[in-house]
Amino acid sequence: MMGSESNPTWVGRKPMRRLGGMSDALSIASELGFSLPTPPNSQEEIQNLSSTTGENGDDLIRVLKELTAVQRKIADLQVELQGRKEDKNVAHLTHVSEMEKKIETLQRITTILKDVIQNKESVVVRGKEEVRALSRSLVMQTSFMS
Repeated sequence: MMGSESNPTWVGRKPMRRLGGMSDALSIASELGFSLPTPPNSQEEIQNLSSTTGENGDDLIRVLKELTAVQRKIADLQVELQGRKEDKNVAHLTHVSEMEKKIETLQRITTILKDVIQNKESVVVRGKEEVRALSRSLVMQTSFMS
């Protein structure tokens, strides 16, 4: 499939934003009260941070696991929504009344074909008679013209 840059419908439009990305995770974490400190500058700050995270780190891990589960659910819902959109686009093809019309048409065609198969002998005989009549008339026309 071609990229969105070659598709003229994307010109001047932003692509859809993916739900459940890292920015969403950080936003939800801050809404839940987790502070998002600036990154540590020195080795000493890194050591102090690693020794004090304990309980907050466990909470953050729990929240990240929950966010991962929510992201999976969002992805599943997006897949289901896309499937429903596709179902809506092709629903007319499988609608009962449309199928019944197609069945009736096929039944008529089948009946005609069965009749042709059963009566092929008489069709061949009629065809031969027409060819004979045509050749007689051509012979008569040629003799009349000469």
